[in-house]
Amino acid sequence: MAEAPAPAVAAPNLFQTVNPATGEKGPAYQGRTVDEALSIAADVHRAQIAWRRTGFKERAPLMKNAAEVIRDNSMRYAKLMTDEMGKPIADSLAELDKCASCCEYFAEMSDKILKPLNQNVRSDSRLPFGGVKNSGYGREVSEFGIRELCNIKTVVIEEL
Repeated sequence: MAEAPAPAVAAPNLFQTVNPATGEKGPAYQGRTVDEALSIAADVHRAQIAWRRTGFKERAPLMKNAAEVIRDNSMRYAKLMTDEMGKPIADSLAELDKCASCCEYFAEMSDKILKPLNQNVRSDSRLPFGGVKNSGYGREVSEFGIRELCNIKTVVIEEL
C-alpha cells in the first residue's frame, strides 16, 4: 500500500493562510519567538492599563476614527476576510459595516450607558464578621455581605 504524500510544511515560524473555500494559498505571515511574544504581551498590558484610565471624552474621537478607517478600507478588509476565512464578500462587507456602526454607537453612547455602578462598601476590617446588629457593618460573610460586595444593580436605559 502506497503512503500518502506528506503535507507541505511551511518554514519554521511561518504561518501560511489557505482560503478554505478554494484551497488556494494566501499570504504567509512570519511568526514570533517566545521572547518577542512575551515582550509584545507586556507592551499590550501596559497600554491596556493606561487605556482603562482613559475617559469617554478621550475615547470617543478614537472610536469615531476607527469607524472611519473601517469604512474607508472596507473593500480591502472584506477581501482579506473572504480570502482567509472563505466568507462571501457580501457577508464580509456586512460584518465590517456592523463593526463600524458599533464603533460609532459606543463613541456616541458610552458615557450614557456605561455609568459606574460600584460604590464603596460600608465595612471595616476591624469589625467582627457577622455584623454588628443591623448596622450594616462587618457583614462580609453573610448573604447580605455578598449582595453588598457585589453591588448588584438593575440599569434601565430609555430609548434614545
